[in-house]
Amino acid sequence: MKKDKEIIFVTSNENKLREAQMVIGMPLVRANVDLDEIQSMDLAEIVEHKASQAYAKMKKAVLDEAVGFYINQWDRF
Repeated sequence: MKKDKEIIFVTSNENKLREAQMVIGMPLVRANVDLDEIQSMDLAEIVEHKASQAYAKMKKAVLDEAVGFYINQWDRF
């Protein structure tokens, strides 16, 4: 894959990389970038913060993921 066509996946976890490649169906380039992870009930806010930090450090578009687990009966705890 040409350098300008690479999709950079920001993770330090090799298992997440393999899983993302299986879901997307194409190879990804892993970038282990030290990022702050804010605490928020808004998953979109967390992902936007991480992706913005990664872009600022790498100066390239990146792919990132985050997972939220909410319990509605406990006021989305």
